[in-house]
Amino acid sequence: MFQRSMGSYSPNIKSERDTYSNCSFFGAGDIPINIDANEIKKLIDIFFQAREEFKNVIKRRLTDSQIKEEENKEIKRTNIELKNKINNISQDYYKNVIRCRIPYFNEIKDYLGDSQNENENERYIYISETINESLIAYKKEFPEFDKALDYLIKKSIELIEVKFGDLSISEKNMIKIVIAYMYYYCDLGENYEDKTK
Repeated sequence: MFQRSMGSYSPNIKSERDTYSNCSFFGAGDIPINIDANEIKKLIDIFFQAREEFKNVIKRRLTDSQIKEEENKEIKRTNIELKNKINNISQDYYKNVIRCRIPYFNEIKDYLGDSQNENENERYIYISETINESLIAYKKEFPEFDKALDYLIKKSIELIEVKFGDLSISEKNMIKIVIAYMYYYCDLGENYEDKTK
């Protein structure tokens, strides 16, 4: 697993020069953070088509203790409390944006881990690595992870809608779930590899 990091947030949204080919460049000044709209859209479509498998999870609202149990399951990643501290994620942001989506994560993990879905897993790895490579390169420019993740979600939705048309609420929610999953499973953000669960 690579050291990953993300940083400060800029509300500056540019127009034409904001997009280069299929990738969006955004951030403080002219700092490029790459989002491949085509690949993200394909991945979201894949997960969206598999949403029937996720519906049972969506319908059953897990209690706080059940979510805590999911958090404590043995997975190879930086301890989440430590990860949040390293990445400067506020407790409110974690609780309301990341933690509330934990019920979906096992389904995504199982789906990506299925040998029949090797291409989808490769697409997921490509997307998370592409985004995170930019975040590593501009770590010092992005100290506030909460705002950066929020902007990443909004910019991904915006780019896909510009290229492909309006997304449904469910598709927008799937983008939030996938980005939360990337953070939770240490594909985005900085990690402390000596203290893994």
